Amino acid sequence: MDMFASNEESVEINFKRPEEPNHARPCPLSLVCELIRPKRGVVENKIRNVKPRIDHHESGSLPDDGESSSHELNVVDESSELLSSVQLVNQTVFSKESEQHRNNSDVVSTLISCPGGTFMCLHVNGLPHLVLVHIFRHLPLSDRLLRVALVCRYWRQLTHDPDLWRQIDFRGRLKVNDDVLARVVRYSKRVTSVDLTDCKNVTDAGVENMLSVCTNIQKLSIVRCQHFTKRTFTNISETNKHLRELNLSCCFPLDDISLIAIGSGCRMLRDLKLNQCFKVTDDGVTELVKLCTSLEALSVDQCTKLKGSWIEALVGSCSQLKMLSCKECPLLSENIKLLSQLRHLTHLEISNNSNVTDGVVISLIHGCRQLECLNLSLCHSVTNDAVNHLAEYGHRLKSLHLVSCSVSNTALESLAKCPALQTLDVAYCNRVTFSGADLVSSRCKGLRYLGLMRCDQITNDEAETLAKKFPQIHFSTVLLDYKRVIDKANQHGLLLPGSRAFESLVVDKPPNLLRFL
Repeated sequence: MDMFASNEESVEINFKRPEEPNHARPCPLSLVCELIRPKRGVVENKIRNVKPRIDHHESGSLPDDGESSSHELNVVDESSELLSSVQLVNQTVFSKESEQHRNNSDVVSTLISCPGGTFMCLHVNGLPHLVLVHIFRHLPLSDRLLRVALVCRYWRQLTHDPDLWRQIDFRGRLKVNDDVLARVVRYSKRVTSVDLTDCKNVTDAGVENMLSVCTNIQKLSIVRCQHFTKRTFTNISETNKHLRELNLSCCFPLDDISLIAIGSGCRMLRDLKLNQCFKVTDDGVTELVKLCTSLEALSVDQCTKLKGSWIEALVGSCSQLKMLSCKECPLLSENIKLLSQLRHLTHLEISNNSNVTDGVVISLIHGCRQLECLNLSLCHSVTNDAVNHLAEYGHRLKSLHLVSCSVSNTALESLAKCPALQTLDVAYCNRVTFSGADLVSSRCKGLRYLGLMRCDQITNDEAETLAKKFPQIHFSTVLLDYKRVIDKANQHGLLLPGSRAFESLVVDKPPNLLRFL
């Protein structure tokens, strides 16, 4: 394979074209190249529908153009054992034929190394059936139905393979209706995941039909579908006994009765999201957690009717809970302290709650020693004392968000002792200065993100000094983020105010236009 690394020009290999088999038709190069390009690279060569093995010289080099006619091409049928042992060559090789011929007769093959130092050119349709299905699985839904199926008959057959439709993703497909959903779910009886986020034209009847056909769904997402009624929630509870993950965020019709029905029917739930379900109350969540005792992740962000009485039932029934998110929920302090009994909790988000105090945080960190991610943003009552305890007992802490908390450089000095800390956000903490940011950046060797947005005591020059001194850390400030946006735009050929390319086009420059340069 080293012979490819030394060649600066593309290699042309001329093969004699055999009679084209009935099942193989020329495929568009632009489409196939996008489909069969693995991460480690492939060699794509414009050849005909052959699968030859080429015996090269002992030096391992390809024959020159003048010698290509002297080498025989032995077309062989390779066994599956040989295919499993080959390795893809990390270079793309294109033929040097004319552009017109390229557009008329493109067929892509992959050059692979075989045992014994030989090489074999494999037509894309010669790849194992499961390999092609796995490749197509990474394509968007529209490409599978409207592009892949039109390449050839063989590919059209592959698009109907049941394994290709085990995950159905309709996120943001506004034109998807009940008829489209019914046709797609018929392709496979082993559908395990369905995402209907923002599908405004799918009705209760469409979901009911889908659930009657797909009885083994393990992951279901119905986000921002306010038009669904209790009929849909009842069908979910009655037909999906094996459901593991359920996302009902922004489903405003969901109430306590529907939630309890889901809990009684889907007792194997492990991940449940109920964000912005404004009709859900403490009574509904209390009954749910008593029924679904296998819960490992629960998200109830912005459920404004949850006061916290359900936490006692959560602690008693779901002892294996690992992730809990209660952003902007008016939980009481005494209820939040009960979370310290969840010994396996690793992710906790209780931001924007005025009842979160130093005492609450200290109680949590003493009980939840496995915490890796803690979000206390907009909890203005949290001070340096709470952060000192986090640094002392939170040995596994990787991510800490203290946006707009009452902390200063003292907190950063304590956090500098956290060996596992990777993400720290102290935006809008006006008492944080350059010395504190410099200290935590130098001592936390694993730190990769430090949020300093609107830390007004850190000047723009000091922020740039930090970015240059610690290039491995992403510092977030107004100035630095603005420059990153400009650089990214320039890489894509876009012109934004503040870029040097834009400067050359502006005749009358406003006085503050280039202040960020």
